[in-house]
Amino acid sequence: MNKPESWHQKKITEYLEKEGYFVVKLIQTNKNGIPDLLGVHRILPDIWCEVKKEDGTPSQLQYAMQEILYKHGQISLISYGFEHFKQQYNESDKVRRKYTRPDSYNSTETDAF
Repeated sequence: MNKPESWHQKKITEYLEKEGYFVVKLIQTNKNGIPDLLGVHRILPDIWCEVKKEDGTPSQLQYAMQEILYKHGQISLISYGFEHFKQQYNESDKVRRKYTRPDSYNSTETDAF
């Protein structure tokens, strides 16, 4: 049975939060085609994720935004369901850890929400 995108978004959010990410669901932004989720980590690179159902199809604008994010050094995924996301996440582990923030990164008062 095909679950709705909202179910997959929730599962991906929970997964990323367990990995130490602060996750925001982006509903309305000033740019069309922005992915659904943005995960921000204290040490690891940010992850942008456009979430589709298993049989979903991204728009050309979503593909174009993915390329723009890549050009800006971001990890941007188009995930076809929660299981596909987990596979992508695990495959991107080497890339994410290669581009971690320096060990000299210090916490500041602005780190707390």
